[in-house]
Order: sequence, then C-alpha cells, then structure tokens
Amino acid sequence: MGGVQLICAALYAQLAALADEPYGRGYGGAIAVLFWLVVQAVLGPCIGLALGSAHSLLFTMPVMVASNAVGVRTRIPAPWWAPPALGLLAAGYAVPVSWIAGTA
Repeated sequence: MGGVQLICAALYAQLAALADEPYGRGYGGAIAVLFWLVVQAVLGPCIGLALGSAHSLLFTMPVMVASNAVGVRTRIPAPWWAPPALGLLAAGYAVPVSWIAGTA
C-alpha cells in the first residue's frame, strides 16, 4: 500500500503544479498526469507485491519465529508473545536508524 500511496502523492503533486500554471494553457501537465495514471495502473500491483514481501521478510516472519520459539519454551501461547517480539524487533530496527540520523 505504501508504494501505491507514493505514486498517488506524486500524481497529486503533479495536479497541484498543473493548477498553478501561470498561463492556464498547454498540455504538459495533462500528459504528466496521464503518465502517472499509467504508471499507477501498471506498477501499482508490482510495487505493492514488492513492499508486502519486504514487510513479510523483515517483520512478520521474524516476529512469528521468535514468538513461537519463546512460546514453546514457556508453554504460553505464541500469540501472546507476538506484541513483545514486535516491539523488540521494531526497537532493534529503530536504534541504528536513529544513530545514523543523529537523533539519539
């Protein structure tokens, strides 16, 4: 969904630029809008599939594996361990990013 939203934001930015055209004529903006519509229709599903696969690989699979492993050892059902595992994983991803960005 994020990739398609990015394309929609680019389309909106192009439409906003078209509305601010100083002379109110020409087809340059309309051709760009048509291009973004075609890109959205063709690449939208591909971008959604790629981002969904990346999310599954980076978040869903590690959280499910970790919560299942802890659930087997503690005999507490794995779904109860998923929120803490997700929090730890998100913190693990956020710490290096905050160090790189200089916010930590």
